[in-house]
Amino acid sequence: MEGCEITWSLGRHLETNPLSAGNKITTSKYTLINFQPKNLFIQFHQVAYIYFLAIATLNQLPPLVVFGRTVSLFPLLFILTVTAIKDGYEDWRRHRSDRNENNKESLVTIPCDMVLMWISDPSGIAYIQTMNLDGESNLKTRYARQETSLMPLGSISGMKNTKWVIGVVVYAGQETKAMLNSAISPSKRSRLEQAMNSETIWLSVFLFILCLVVAIGMCLWLMSHQDAIDTIPYYRKSYLIKGKFPGKPYKYYGIPMEMFFAFLSSVIVFQIMIPISLYITMELVRLGQSYFMIEDKHMYDSSTNSRFQCRSLSINEDLGQICYVFSDKTGTLTENKMELRKASILTRVYILCVYLISSILPQTMTID
Repeated sequence: MEGCEITWSLGRHLETNPLSAGNKITTSKYTLINFQPKNLFIQFHQVAYIYFLAIATLNQLPPLVVFGRTVSLFPLLFILTVTAIKDGYEDWRRHRSDRNENNKESLVTIPCDMVLMWISDPSGIAYIQTMNLDGESNLKTRYARQETSLMPLGSISGMKNTKWVIGVVVYAGQETKAMLNSAISPSKRSRLEQAMNSETIWLSVFLFILCLVVAIGMCLWLMSHQDAIDTIPYYRKSYLIKGKFPGKPYKYYGIPMEMFFAFLSSVIVFQIMIPISLYITMELVRLGQSYFMIEDKHMYDSSTNSRFQCRSLSINEDLGQICYVFSDKTGTLTENKMELRKASILTRVYILCVYLISSILPQTMTID
């Protein structure tokens, strides 16, 4: 560092690097530009939605029209719209939380990945607390660069057991090590939805077999009536309207194509085997469940004056379905308060009170 001049600027705003990502952190999933395509892509991860889209597409073809073309599109569009509104509302809450957090005026010890240049400690040691990252309460030691640790500087407020620290910001915001190591939030699907996807696949296989049987029956029937097709009202090559011949022939495509059309028409007719109303009903039920959970008086914490918060409306049914919890109890995400209630010693289960174990074990009730 000899012969190198270093300029420090304290308490004065300087022009920042325009290529830097800044200190802004975003946890939302959508933006105004990518909301529609990304939301549709996520929604069509459900097998049933792909099935209903295929049914609506088939019903648009002239030889296969069974229901009104617009009517066949309405149920799918309705459920996609309702789900999009729900997902948009959830992501709007994330945007609001991000905006409040990014605009909050606060004093953070180290809000970035930085290189320590100068510290108040004569030995150049800084003590950092990483409880919010790994749950460990012991202080970590970090050392300042020897080349700059003896340079005379003014003082600023600082860290744990350290009066002040000077450093050079290397990465901030989305470029910090903590954000780069954090995984992208997946689109969560409840176990009920996963089971429904599996059942939808099996129902689709059964529907395929059923429609194949209908198509084969159609083929056998046409083969047995091949000589009389012109006299059959539906299949004759020209038909009458009010006793007059309009000159509009019926398009008879032959037995193979008629068999194929019969298969596709059967798919449209039997589509009710996979009810589309089930999915919109589930979305409305989840919305009602979230309201009752938020308003539940038993879920209110008087010590913090906080209620239950339902941050996702797509996994309500997974609540209470956890059988085992393995935790090292770091206290990062839970309250650092533990009371031993039960212990298993040599295949015997001891129910314990809130007193010390040593004074309670002789008086415990044993369950064989």
